Amino acid sequence: MRQAWCPAIVPDRKRAARTATGTVADRRCLMTHNHYLVNANLSEFSSCPTEENMKRSGEFNWASDIFDGREWNDSYRLDGKEVPNPAKEGEENFLVKVKDFGMDILSEDAIRWGLNEKSEFAPDGSRPATLAEGRAFAKAHPTLQLNFPVVLLGSFALRSGYRRVAVLDRCGGRRGLGGGWFDYGWGGGYRFLFVRK
Repeated sequence: MRQAWCPAIVPDRKRAARTATGTVADRRCLMTHNHYLVNANLSEFSSCPTEENMKRSGEFNWASDIFDGREWNDSYRLDGKEVPNPAKEGEENFLVKVKDFGMDILSEDAIRWGLNEKSEFAPDGSRPATLAEGRAFAKAHPTLQLNFPVVLLGSFALRSGYRRVAVLDRCGGRRGLGGGWFDYGWGGGYRFLFVRK
């Protein structure tokens, strides 16, 4: 299965690997092409975003109309059950993985993979990234979403009674924050952001 590759950010990851405060395994994981270090104060991203505020601040060039100030919930659905998925607040380093399944996949199947996948990166599995974690990731690695859309399954907002999730996306070379339907499938071109548990 082909993994994501973004040569523009390799030097940043190498520098981050040398300065990371984590374990040797954490630093070694950063050297692979689908793991990234994010150093962010997540409380900066905890408010309900609006398209206008994100454009004005320069966080994104455009945003879906789902970002109209409505409430976003940090949880996901798996096997008919609601699972709380709170992001940690405050200044911290956290490792994320951008997963390329290389095929069409349903949201719950992607989440199930993350929870069950045990690796050097995530010995206890990983969970889907929240909207706040995704926005922090986009700020730390802004060029990555210009290569492929990255889905954030760890938070949702309701529209017409259905779940919408955020997607780090692009349009005409401009970075944006789009939205997608949780209950629809995702094509093989989408990537998914996971955070180590």
